Amino acid sequence: MADEKRYDVDDILNEVQGTAAPKEEPAPAKKAFKLELDLDSEYGEAVETAPVVREEAPPAPAPEPPKAEKPAPKPKKKRSWVHSLIYTVVVLGLSALLAYFLIVGGLDFTGLTRIDKTVDVDIPAGASTLTVSEVLVENGLIDQPLVFRLYARLSGADGTWQPGSFSLNPNMGYQTLIKSLQTARKRDTAKVTFPEGYTVMQMAERLEKKGVCTVEEFLRAVTSVDYSKDYDFIAAFSGVDKADYDARIYKLEGYLFPDTYEFYVGCSGETVVRKMLDNFNYRLNTTLRASMSAKGYTMDQLIVLASIVQGEAGSTEDMAMVSRVLANRMADPVTYPKLQCDSTGDYVEKLIAGGNSGLSAVNTAYDTYECEGLPAGPINNPGLAAIKAVLTPSENETVAKCYFFATDYKTGKTYYSETYNQHVSVCKRYGIGMYG
Repeated sequence: MADEKRYDVDDILNEVQGTAAPKEEPAPAKKAFKLELDLDSEYGEAVETAPVVREEAPPAPAPEPPKAEKPAPKPKKKRSWVHSLIYTVVVLGLSALLAYFLIVGGLDFTGLTRIDKTVDVDIPAGASTLTVSEVLVENGLIDQPLVFRLYARLSGADGTWQPGSFSLNPNMGYQTLIKSLQTARKRDTAKVTFPEGYTVMQMAERLEKKGVCTVEEFLRAVTSVDYSKDYDFIAAFSGVDKADYDARIYKLEGYLFPDTYEFYVGCSGETVVRKMLDNFNYRLNTTLRASMSAKGYTMDQLIVLASIVQGEAGSTEDMAMVSRVLANRMADPVTYPKLQCDSTGDYVEKLIAGGNSGLSAVNTAYDTYECEGLPAGPINNPGLAAIKAVLTPSENETVAKCYFFATDYKTGKTYYSETYNQHVSVCKRYGIGMYG
């Protein structure tokens, strides 16, 4: 009912207690806005429109928390010109090093610019790539062992090396070298005997005949290879009189020890020479060298004298007596300035007869009838007996005062004389020496 009065619990309690609070008048209710238009007079019927409800604005978005400020970038340190210069130098240096490595490695890989010669190498059983590369470097077959090892590993050559002796050439290039070292083959050998007193040329001819190496290969190894780093007696050549040394026909004449050797067929001339030099170094032991020093001889003087004794004496027994006559003449250079030994002039004459006509200019440096003292160099390769004869000349009274000798090469007998007239008489009687 519209007029029915409603009681609130609080009002009843207030009336009972006599503390009724004044009642607040209720606020008039808000009326919804309603637009009413009377359009009957103009449009015929009244149109009731829907009440307009105002939309409330959406709540404002919550403010974003302030972002942490990024620290300001530290100022870059300026590089000094010194640092820039060092950097530039390092870059250029590394570039140059890389370019050098590529160029040199490429040349070494192909074998270009290398000389054409045969080199013999021995590869031990179970050799590693490192060992093989060291052997190749030592023998002058490659220059870049690191590049070789890298290529060998990339090409799968590790563990495929065959043991044995191989004849190789520096101009082969890595591929051919590796292929050769992977192929095992049995090599034929040849025994070669060089008699005492053989010359370099005679040795060369015998080596070629036995199929060991050609005359040209052997002579090239004798004349063109430097052995001074490996043999002290070769290094001692620096003390030889320059004029005599320059006049020498073969620098190693006298030092290729005569003996019986076994070589591989088709090996290099350098291999042959080194084997003979090794033998010379072994035979000239410390005892002989001590005696040489005690006598006041250099190694070169000893070998030159021994080659003359070897060339003049008809037998081993005569060597010590020939040595005594030479020592007697050398002890009196005023009376006997020249040794006057036929073998010294014959050495060059035989080479000239063999087709070396250009050697006539150096004949006077060897011919002891023309030069004073020792000739320019050894005239053959003497054996151990001739070397010992120089160090221990004969004490026989028969030759103690002799200054001349002449050998009959048909019988092998040597005659000794104290004076020149006696010498001329002996030579005339037997048709030897100046009458030979």
